[in-house]
Amino acid sequence: MSLPKRVLFITYYFPPSGGSGVQRPVKFVKYLPEFDWHPTVLTVSPDKAAYVDRDSALASDIPESVDVIRTSSWDPYGLYARLRGSSRGDSIVMHMSPEDDAGWKDRLSLWFRANLFIPDARIGWVPYVVKEARKLHRAKAFDAIVTTSPPHSVHLAGRRLANRLEIPWLADFRDPWTNIFYRDFLPTLGLVDRFEKKLERKIVQRADSVVTVSKRDHEFYEDLRGRRVSLIPNGYDPDDMPSHRSVNSGTFVLAHVGVLNETRNPDALWKALATFEDAADFRLELTGRMDDEVSGAVQDLPVSKLVTDNVSHSEAIEKMFGSSLLFFVVNRGTGNESMIPAKVYEYLASGVRILGIGPTDGDAARLIEETSSGQVFDYGDVEGIRSFLESEAGAWRRGEHRAGCSSEDALAYSRRELTAKLAAELTSITLA
Repeated sequence: MSLPKRVLFITYYFPPSGGSGVQRPVKFVKYLPEFDWHPTVLTVSPDKAAYVDRDSALASDIPESVDVIRTSSWDPYGLYARLRGSSRGDSIVMHMSPEDDAGWKDRLSLWFRANLFIPDARIGWVPYVVKEARKLHRAKAFDAIVTTSPPHSVHLAGRRLANRLEIPWLADFRDPWTNIFYRDFLPTLGLVDRFEKKLERKIVQRADSVVTVSKRDHEFYEDLRGRRVSLIPNGYDPDDMPSHRSVNSGTFVLAHVGVLNETRNPDALWKALATFEDAADFRLELTGRMDDEVSGAVQDLPVSKLVTDNVSHSEAIEKMFGSSLLFFVVNRGTGNESMIPAKVYEYLASGVRILGIGPTDGDAARLIEETSSGQVFDYGDVEGIRSFLESEAGAWRRGEHRAGCSSEDALAYSRRELTAKLAAELTSITLA
């Protein structure tokens, strides 16, 4: 029996970091050993990191056999936070808006972010990654390297290591780089934009394998790369799912789990809910961070509300399974047709019906349609959303069961199944 191959898995976001973005690297690391790949994780030290969310409980998913190596980093977000008077881990994206109403500190911070920190403000971590990775490889050689982004600067480290160590490199894109929705809101100079797009092209052409999470991103990167790109979507971990749903039979619960901000503010939903003032058996439950604009809109709604700040991932799952109808919002912005919020796969696993708000011709809408789990409406479709809500709540009141995604359809998005695809991709590039 041959020994497992060794892969250096480089990710900025790893426990105690929380949020949806950390799930993919954690679950890959959890399941890779089942497919004869032994990962060593290279990440940033928590005291040098700029995490938006923290969830130390996620560390329980990491096998004891996996070494997690943490490095120092230089991160300009500390300067950004002092300039804005905000938290060091505060998300800069939370302050991006298509409206021209930001203060001068926000505008200056965005200008620096867009034009000086290329491709992102984590660029100061790259030299620490390269130094530590070379040291680890000299001690015991790796068979492959994986870099997963965002932050996309991690791929600069991957390219440098692949060139110096001459081992295969897989670049995993959880989000697109220059085709991301919030670039519309960045005051990027034309020269910088052209440079960054050229850098992105060089990265995907140099990598031995490129992996994306959605159909449109796959098409975009395959065209940019000029050859094959793999599609491995996000998913859910059956180990995280409760054995049964615990639903409040006396209340119809419309729920959202995750961030609601300026680019993810469902105005049409709030307008639709404004007509539900006589629905004593209807409750809106929102779990996660909200900006002031969203909080104000929610506060004015006539329906019963339960608003909870950030919770652990396990608590978030419980919220999903305890709801009657789940909703998600795709961020507004150019290129958002490719976006599928990571939580949608856990929504699918819950079997709860889903209301989506976003591009009706986007990848998220296609996923909801293919799994017969609900419906996606355009951002301004107040009447469509209201009609759908009334239909779902009416069926619930009549005791009718409307099924969401079936367990059979959800199985295709099991983290174990998806990690099998990653392992196969790693094996392929080591044999090339």
